[in-house]
Amino acid sequence: MSMNKPIANWTGYRVWIVGASSGIGTALARALLARGPRVALSARNAQAFAHVAATGPRATHHPPPARP
Repeated sequence: MSMNKPIANWTGYRVWIVGASSGIGTALARALLARGPRVALSARNAQAFAHVAATGPRATHHPPPARP
């Protein structure tokens, strides 16, 4: 039994995904971008991250800081 009611319509929601450059973070980002919320993405792998961030117009990407 689920304790939370499933969200049927994601329009108007905001979601922040940490670890969006690979694995479940990438899959979750793509799935949510297809369902309507604004999605903020964060990741450590800048190259893989840029590819995921380009998948949706509602994605706001926060690239990792430059290392010295």
